[in-house]
Amino acid sequence: MTSTSSDLVNDFGDGEEIGSHHYRAWVGPPEYYDRIGALQFCALATLGLREHHALLDVGCGSLRGGRLSVMYLRPGNYYGIEPAAWALEDGKQAHLGDGLLAGKQPTFSNDDNYTLTTFGRQFDYVMVHSVFTHAPAVQISRCLAQAREVLHAGSVLVGTFLEGEADHVGDDWVYPWVTEYTKDTITRLVREAGLACVHLDWPHPFDQRWFLAVDPATPIDVDGLDLGSAFSYPTYLQDELEQYSGPRRSHVDYLREDLAKRAEGKRHLPR
Repeated sequence: MTSTSSDLVNDFGDGEEIGSHHYRAWVGPPEYYDRIGALQFCALATLGLREHHALLDVGCGSLRGGRLSVMYLRPGNYYGIEPAAWALEDGKQAHLGDGLLAGKQPTFSNDDNYTLTTFGRQFDYVMVHSVFTHAPAVQISRCLAQAREVLHAGSVLVGTFLEGEADHVGDDWVYPWVTEYTKDTITRLVREAGLACVHLDWPHPFDQRWFLAVDPATPIDVDGLDLGSAFSYPTYLQDELEQYSGPRRSHVDYLREDLAKRAEGKRHLPR
């Protein structure tokens, strides 16, 4: 298929039905396109994504969330997989254009079989948003097995699924319809791939559930994953101390020291 729009930059898909041949409607309700994209990026940033990291965006679609990551990451650090080549091409032209594509140097694949190893490298973060919501268990298992190959000890895979009382039955991809799984099933599939599973109580407009898949040896502080905590003042103080090779201490220690400096009129302000 080819694009039906002559002005992709200004064509926002208003009124288009979900799954129709429009780069925004193809991946969900056009009126939620911006919010879902922002949510994906916020999730990654909250989990610690920095500009020097390498990100693999599985099912990147028309770059609903990927456009923000491409802009944020250093050149050559964004990778995306999207079987619907026409939607990806429309998204590239609508959001990036030839100039940003040349400058940011993202890498893409149109593989439709979850071959995450196609890029021949490992990644710091893997995003699998709203993919397992349409996939049969056999495809989820393959994706997770492939993810195990591209994750290093400190990597994080962040994904979503729709929780139901029973598991989807069937071996075919369904779209725009959806699949549901129990939380226990997602946990089992992640563990069968040799990874540890962490479920998160994070919001999602479509009631999708968030989970992480990590190396079993990777420590995950679930209590520290509140939205926005990565940008807090205590986190800044922690980063400052680590930059100067100091020992890790509790936030209480930092705050106590900071209060003492305030009393002396010597509060350390960000540079």
